[in-house]
Amino acid sequence: SETAFPYSNKLKASEIYAVEEVEDPAYRSEDGIVFSADGHTLIRYPVGKEDRSYTVPAAVTEIAASAFRDITYGDYRFPDFYGALEELTLPSNLKTVGERAFYQRGNMRVVQFNNDRSNVEWTVGDYAFYDTLLSQFPFEKNLVKIGAYAFSGGYTINHPTLPGDLVLYEKIESIGESAFSSAGCFTSVKIPASLKSIGSAAFSSAGLQEVTFEAGSSLSAIPDSLFGYADITSIDLPDGIASIGD
Repeated sequence: SETAFPYSNKLKASEIYAVEEVEDPAYRSEDGIVFSADGHTLIRYPVGKEDRSYTVPAAVTEIAASAFRDITYGDYRFPDFYGALEELTLPSNLKTVGERAFYQRGNMRVVQFNNDRSNVEWTVGDYAFYDTLLSQFPFEKNLVKIGAYAFSGGYTINHPTLPGDLVLYEKIESIGESAFSSAGCFTSVKIPASLKSIGSAAFSSAGLQEVTFEAGSSLSAIPDSLFGYADITSIDLPDGIASIGD
């Protein structure tokens, strides 16, 4: 885990390039990366690995919590990142991206699925892509749940790069608190009718100028600061909205 060698003077996380051998039968190592014994869960991708692109094996259905988590150095407002990974290709049957799985992977730009993406629905955990600088992400590819702060933080390090129009999966059910806060890069978003819950400040400081709610929306409340600091001039709320937060 990321706490396996806390404050060690002999071994820094940034210097771990591969895990060549795993003695515990519950795990195995492949190309220096740790997986569960059955290969269905990617446990840990070493921070010091120098590859700029990586294709997650087809057998993987879960990327574990903190699996690709990076570490930073330098000014906390404009940090530098150790991890070299820039492009990630996900397997067709992926179901789960765990909490903080790509936390502060600041050099990542592209996350995509391979060409044979199935209809499997998947979820992204809390802080999963916090402080990443993505220019491409498959939000529309069967993503049904986005955790709290999952894509937050990009604006705070002054590199908003995601495309202007946020296209969500038509059957998305949940977006967590501050999921896109301070992303600073989206100009428009269409909220699908399937969305049942959305957390406070989910799109705060995200750069939005236009918001559309799909007809038949399932939402009954607008939480606090949902579109805080946005440049929206007008918005038509769904008929079922019973309360609006601050």
